[in-house]
Amino acid sequence: MADQEHKPGDLHPDAALEHMEQEFHDLEGDTAGGKWVKWAIGALAIIAVVAAFLFFPGQEKEAPVVAGGLVIQTLEPRQGKLNEAPAGFRWESIAGRYDYVFKLFVEGAPSPLFEHQVKEPLLRLTSEERAQVQGGKSYVWTVAARRRDGSAIGTGKAKFQLP
Repeated sequence: MADQEHKPGDLHPDAALEHMEQEFHDLEGDTAGGKWVKWAIGALAIIAVVAAFLFFPGQEKEAPVVAGGLVIQTLEPRQGKLNEAPAGFRWESIAGRYDYVFKLFVEGAPSPLFEHQVKEPLLRLTSEERAQVQGGKSYVWTVAARRRDGSAIGTGKAKFQLP
């Protein structure tokens, strides 16, 4: 092969090779010095993932948290005026609960008409209980989710009226 022409300012092939080796070593030094940055970014990513699992553990419960615990969404019966006494009550399931305490009050009464402890997020009224829910009154029902030790996780409350 014939020698190629070099323009002024071009590096000689050997000089170019030395220049490239020097740049490689300079970059290698930057990479070695920059490894702590990569490790720090990786560590921050891991911390963010762990924090997400700790503060957002699952999808079972998305209700807001208030000073007294979770707010349980009441599902049935709907709030407002009903045509007849409800056959049952239903609310959202709460993760980590041992049981629920359900209470039905005549609005303004100090003690409940009846109270039940149940394991599932629903309650079916007996025919005797349903007969106690009379027309012309307003009712308030509450539900509390409890841990095994009896402490409350959250509560829900709803109202309905019968003509």
